[in-house]
Amino acid sequence: MADVIGVFSMTVQETLPEVTRLVNAGMEDVKNMEVFVHKIKGSSAGVGACKVVKAADDLLEAMETRNQIRGMHALHAMTNEFHIVREKLDNLAELDARMFAIKAQVLLMMERSRSISSRNS
Repeated sequence: MADVIGVFSMTVQETLPEVTRLVNAGMEDVKNMEVFVHKIKGSSAGVGACKVVKAADDLLEAMETRNQIRGMHALHAMTNEFHIVREKLDNLAELDARMFAIKAQVLLMMERSRSISSRNS
């Protein structure tokens, strides 16, 4: 789980600044924008971040019509949704790690209990 979350987070964090730069520059470099937006869209779909995917689709539509204002709104939505999803996924990964640690402690305590019981028998 942590691997998928890490790839999502890293991909979007590395790609968003480029998309932002291209949108602010007037969305003229459509080819590169499409590559970057599709990277974000793909990694977002991989973790179920539907609102990020929707915002990416909106940005792609804005690119097709060369509507920079719509593109800026879509970029803003994509960025906000990314931060929301990342925080939730980080919390989920932390809970998963805690559960794993607790499970390991319980297994260790059970093994010690068995060992003590077998010595006492």
